[in-house]
Amino acid sequence: KLQEQGLKLAYHNHAFEFKEQNGKLGMDLFYDSASPELVGAELDLAWVAIGGGDPVDYIKRLGGRVGAVHLKDYDPNAKPQWVPAGTGKVDLKACVDAANAAGVKYGVIELDESPGDAMEAVAQSATYLKGLGVN
Repeated sequence: KLQEQGLKLAYHNHAFEFKEQNGKLGMDLFYDSASPELVGAELDLAWVAIGGGDPVDYIKRLGGRVGAVHLKDYDPNAKPQWVPAGTGKVDLKACVDAANAAGVKYGVIELDESPGDAMEAVAQSATYLKGLGVN
């Protein structure tokens, strides 16, 4: 029915997909069993890292299935843990390079909670990402 309507789903991950199930990560089980023609990926890079995965590896592994990435950063020692892009643990430079190589069309600035003024955090993230060449 999706194909008939010219539609495709994109799955947005969190950390729980990186728990092992029957000797394999849930994230891998999901994408291995889902049709690439019907199910794409909207990778949340911070949640990949929090779950114990390598965001760059997942961008490369899923390749053309990745239509968008959430260019989200985190610091496990901060309250809240969500921080402006470039100030946390995610290697966003490497992620942007991998996303460009994979042909990812969209990047999303996201903070589940802001460490201060939300608009300031988004502006700081945008400035950092523009410095990496993100438009």
